[in-house]
Amino acid sequence: HDAIPLHLAKDAVTCLQDIRATHPEIVIGAVTDGNADPSSVPDLAGLFDFCINAEMVGVSKPDKRVYLRAVTEALRHPSLQHLAVSEHNDDDALEEMVGPWWVHVGDDFVKDIVAAKDLRMRSIWARELVLDKLLSTKQESVPQTRPLEDFVRDVAEKQVIEMGVGATDYLADSLQKEFADAVAHDFRSVASILK
Repeated sequence: HDAIPLHLAKDAVTCLQDIRATHPEIVIGAVTDGNADPSSVPDLAGLFDFCINAEMVGVSKPDKRVYLRAVTEALRHPSLQHLAVSEHNDDDALEEMVGPWWVHVGDDFVKDIVAAKDLRMRSIWARELVLDKLLSTKQESVPQTRPLEDFVRDVAEKQVIEMGVGATDYLADSLQKEFADAVAHDFRSVASILK
């Protein structure tokens, strides 16, 4: 639990407080890959209706059982009782209940966003915690400038020349648009996306 405040997005607490204050009907849950319980962290106390972690379920994200356990917990909330959850629902029945009423906010593209889309959930890719890594990866792929003579010599020595013209960026943008319903560059904007 002590590690959570060290890895918390800058405005996560303020964002959660804003959502809780402006939309009290929204059920807020934490779905984590570890064994921590965010609701036991003093700054986060009272902001979550439920918390599910990988240790409780016995598998980690992106395994759908983690998400289905979260759905089961969420459906116990009084504001969602109209969805008629039963203790006898199996995973297939739960999957049928999930849909656009669920918005999953996560920072890991595969474990959060792709997994959520697989269950027909809406998703917000909160990139604040991974933005530095994404930017450094992009910068590494930018070719260094060099003198024209060196470039001509290198090209002349090759039998086959491969050129990519924005293909990587296009693929990344296409994947992002395919799976993420929205992108939040900082956690503060998550609340405004939900409005």
